[in-house]
Amino acid sequence: DVLCRLCATSVEGRVHEGFWRHLARADAHIRLLERVRALAACGSSEHPIEVLLTGHSLGAAAATLFASLLVREGEGLQHLRTTLITFGGPRTGDAAFAGALASAPNLRHYRVQNELDPFSRLPYWLPWPGTWQHFQSWHVWLTNGRMHASQTPFRWASMPLNLAGYAVRWLWQDNKCGIRYHKMGTRNGYVYSLANARWADVQAGGWAGIRAVGHASGRAGMPAGGRAYASEQTGEHASERA
Repeated sequence: DVLCRLCATSVEGRVHEGFWRHLARADAHIRLLERVRALAACGSSEHPIEVLLTGHSLGAAAATLFASLLVREGEGLQHLRTTLITFGGPRTGDAAFAGALASAPNLRHYRVQNELDPFSRLPYWLPWPGTWQHFQSWHVWLTNGRMHASQTPFRWASMPLNLAGYAVRWLWQDNKCGIRYHKMGTRNGYVYSLANARWADVQAGGWAGIRAVGHASGRAGMPAGGRAYASEQTGEHASERA
């Protein structure tokens, strides 16, 4: 969808029409939502139902949009807690959409991005620069064999696609950008990078450090701002799964 059309179909703001059509194909989102509602009916405030959504590339966009449905369809889902993990995901919606998901009380998002993955920086410009926004609870950034994690997006990882800069790197640098870094299973893909990268941040210190930040705020594995669930055990398990 080169035109990057926006449509108003989600919790707040507007989302990418092509991504939304992919999720809504053959009413898949309705069937999934009905299944989650049935599971959520078995939960309680003491024993909430945990949902893990994950996806790569277009699947990451679809998982993000479905997470927004769980946020919007609050009735019957109050005992549901959702962890979203995306790999190489594109920007899915505008600033209002990103803000609504970032402030959702029962949703957390680990956004994993390879620095040299061009698709994780798209779309950006249309219809004007900055229209499209990422959201995350934790931004996990893979670069030069190291893994960084932060509760706010890394500046260099969040810049738009620079075709001229990519061309220069392709000619003169070893760490060339390209579709190889967007794939999951190649020598330069996400699985390999996650398996071989070293943690680089004092703040994160690995998944245990992410849990520690949550423990300090009483919300395990989550930002201290209070945008997620309050169970330490839940935070530990979800961080380990991520």
